Amino acid sequence: MANNSASVTSLFLIAGQLVVLPQNLGFGTLRLGSNAQGSFVARNVGSVEITNVAVIVSTGPFRILSPTSFGLPGHSSTNVLVSFSPASTGSFSNLFSFLASNGPNRTNSATGTGAQVPSAAFTGSPTNGPWSLVVTFTDTSTGTITNRFWDFGDGTTSNAAGTTLTHTYVAPGTNAVMLTATGPVGTNTLLRPGFIRVTNPPPRLAISPASLIFGQVVIGQTNVRTFQLTNSGGGIITGTATATFPFGIQNGVPYTLTNGETRLVTVSFSPTNSGTISSNVTFVSSGGNSTNRVIGSALTPAQLTVLPPTLNFGAVALNSNARANFVVTNKGGVSLSNVTASVGAGPFVVVMVTRFNLSGFGSTNLVISFTPGSAATFSNAVVINTGNDGNSTNPVTGIGAVAPAAAFTATPTGGFKPLPVTFTDTSTGTITNHFWTFGDGSTTNTTATSFSHTYSNAGLYGVTLTVSGPLGVNTRSRANYISVGAGFLITAIRMSGSNVIVSFLSSTGAFYSLDYNDTLTPSGWNTAVGSIPGIGGVVTATNAGGTGRTSRFYRVRQLP
Repeated sequence: MANNSASVTSLFLIAGQLVVLPQNLGFGTLRLGSNAQGSFVARNVGSVEITNVAVIVSTGPFRILSPTSFGLPGHSSTNVLVSFSPASTGSFSNLFSFLASNGPNRTNSATGTGAQVPSAAFTGSPTNGPWSLVVTFTDTSTGTITNRFWDFGDGTTSNAAGTTLTHTYVAPGTNAVMLTATGPVGTNTLLRPGFIRVTNPPPRLAISPASLIFGQVVIGQTNVRTFQLTNSGGGIITGTATATFPFGIQNGVPYTLTNGETRLVTVSFSPTNSGTISSNVTFVSSGGNSTNRVIGSALTPAQLTVLPPTLNFGAVALNSNARANFVVTNKGGVSLSNVTASVGAGPFVVVMVTRFNLSGFGSTNLVISFTPGSAATFSNAVVINTGNDGNSTNPVTGIGAVAPAAAFTATPTGGFKPLPVTFTDTSTGTITNHFWTFGDGSTTNTTATSFSHTYSNAGLYGVTLTVSGPLGVNTRSRANYISVGAGFLITAIRMSGSNVIVSFLSSTGAFYSLDYNDTLTPSGWNTAVGSIPGIGGVVTATNAGGTGRTSRFYRVRQLP
């Protein structure tokens, strides 16, 4: 049996596939009326031919030059030529459609900008006048402009983006102005020679500040302030200035000022009376006149006064404390600082504050204490020191005192009229007055501590001493203290058995003692009967056993 063999060959084809590049065809910026060309590349990346590809674009500045239709064998390409011819300014974009009869379609874009060549033009207002001249410039240029460069002719330039701007001319002169307008398709300049004419202004006097405030000035002193004068115009200014007392022109007049020049005029303030003073300085010049206010406040100098001139604490009990105060016053308008107060050693002390300040017309109390440690009279001085503004020395006095206590003795305390009695004042304390009442109608204010008083009539007399001092009054009374007889007091002595009976005159309200003495010595008296009441007549007292002695002496004594 015979064998037969055959070969088989297979061919695989890739379908046609259209690709168009670039996706966007950009022409950039073109001057109006000009033309630019570019190409899309259409490519068949497949094996099968693409037939009858039509290229379509809508109306506008973009055109298809060639071809408007084409076929593409497998793996082949062609260029589609496109033009851009802008007829107006602005940005443009459009779409190109590639429509294939047997394959996918493609849509690509094209962009471009139409621009006009710049034509520089401008106006300005005002175009003449004195400096400082402010001119408003308006850009009237045409075309597509991306930058404006101004040259104002006075050495200054600007790249301001706006179409309107201002410029100030600060010096006289004739100025050429130039504007350069630049755009993507060109640059243009229109120079205007002598466009802005700036002249010198007339002379003009300017003064600062508008007023001068001198503040507070002490009478007798002087303060100064200055005005600044400026010729803010042109030409030359000549002038002078005047002021009314207590203000005065110290220097700077008369004055001459060229344009832009400054000058200082010094004004003084020398007050002689207190208060706020307001006036004017008058400037007269060829560049105008000016009236400027000047104000100052006049203060009286610091003046220390201390009242009362002296402090007298009077009498103060020992070891107790008394206080009084000086009123320290500043009668001037200027403050007193670091005022000091001091007092020498002793019982006087400045209380609480020894250093203080006093505002103008202010006052304060300066408290002084007095603490005596002994009964005596004290004196010192408080010194108030203000440094350069004077001192004050003010005396202080005081007495250390003890409360009075009245006491006295008398000898003899009994006897017959006329009976001189010596009184001794034994009072203690600080005493300024002694007043004695002797009981017989007599009184005295003697300051003697020992003196004699004579009783002329018989009787029993009470004695009173009243002592007074700065710390009070005290009285010592001793009733029936002095007994004065009219003669023989004993009227009868008789014996009755072993007793001795003594009769004697008596006063109503008084009490008596019957005493005896066997030797008649001063120290040998003994009491026989005590506290015998008086009846205003004769009373009797009995000495029991009184007859048992060879001799015996008797006396009757009025008891105190």
